[in-house]
Amino acid sequence: MKSSRGMPGLGMGVVRAIVLVGAVFLALRGALTGSFIFDDYALLALPRFLDNPLQPFWHQHVEGGLHYRPLGVLLWWLSERLFGADAYLHYLLNAALLSAVVLALWRLLVRLVGAEGSAFAIAFAFAVHPIAIGTTVWLSNRYELLASVLGLLALSQAWEYRQTRRAGALLGTLLLFALGLCAKENTAALISAAFVFWWWPSAERPGWLDRRQLACLWLVAVFAAWLLVRHWVLPATGTEQLFAYKSPWVLFSEGMAAWFLKLPSYLFLWPRLGGVTATLFGLGALGLLLLVWSASRRPWGRERVALIMAGLALIAVAALVQWPRTGLVLMNLHFGVDTLEDVLAARHYFMSALGMAMVMAALLAFAGQAMTLRQRLLAGLS
Repeated sequence: MKSSRGMPGLGMGVVRAIVLVGAVFLALRGALTGSFIFDDYALLALPRFLDNPLQPFWHQHVEGGLHYRPLGVLLWWLSERLFGADAYLHYLLNAALLSAVVLALWRLLVRLVGAEGSAFAIAFAFAVHPIAIGTTVWLSNRYELLASVLGLLALSQAWEYRQTRRAGALLGTLLLFALGLCAKENTAALISAAFVFWWWPSAERPGWLDRRQLACLWLVAVFAAWLLVRHWVLPATGTEQLFAYKSPWVLFSEGMAAWFLKLPSYLFLWPRLGGVTATLFGLGALGLLLLVWSASRRPWGRERVALIMAGLALIAVAALVQWPRTGLVLMNLHFGVDTLEDVLAARHYFMSALGMAMVMAALLAFAGQAMTLRQRLLAGLS
């Protein structure tokens, strides 16, 4: 009898996973027949010059480059050896990586809020959102996808350490974050969320200084070690071209302003909506706001606040670490004019969208509190 009662839950979990993966591949179906574009050609050629795929860990892998992404290069080396120049298989790999991101996000949200249905709905919305799809259809963003998978798995371990103080969870967090940084530097944004997880007091430990908070020093140590290795591997030159036309401060201020100004367009797609579609979308957004307002009247415990603050940190730091590129790219982007440019710039919002998913999970459902039927209907319409 025990096994028969356990099977439905297991079966529903498998069904939800299949639905999430199916949604990703269905949303990406039009891109699977695409070809290589822009940086894809360089990334496809780079592995052919590497006899040892581990060499980028200790040697500069892009002459004059500013990025230290040896794990991402290793993945490109493996995919080039397996798929060659078959773009279809490379797109399948990116689709598989996005599927892994969505599944990792789903399971993380389940662990954070304890509500299977709400976590599934938020993960599904992320899976089919143009930010996720736009990031995935540019093969060069494989770095972003790989770093996100590792970072989300690390966040899951970080939340477990917040709850249990297990040494294994601490080690798992640090190892996964170290690998994530070797995939792409944007992992720093996910590290900031883990920092909040550990620093924010809990109901069991209301103090601001205990073993969990002290573990934040390990997060700082991992990031500092990555910076030192990056400094050792990459030459000091390379920034001259980046700051040739604008000073760092101008790039930073313009990049941050452009990022925030374009954020509503990428989230809600207003410039690309019109007529009935815009009206329905507006009604759905209004319904979502009503749902958030209704859910906000639930108790605001320390765990819920910690999750919201971690999500906000992820949103902000993900924007900050991209400031040179946002100043060069988003400043010159007019959303809604050129579809290709809109798609190529979607990556600047990918990790921030993960933070938004965490905030929405904390606002809509927390600590196993399931939605009422009325709330589920409202969420579905939204």
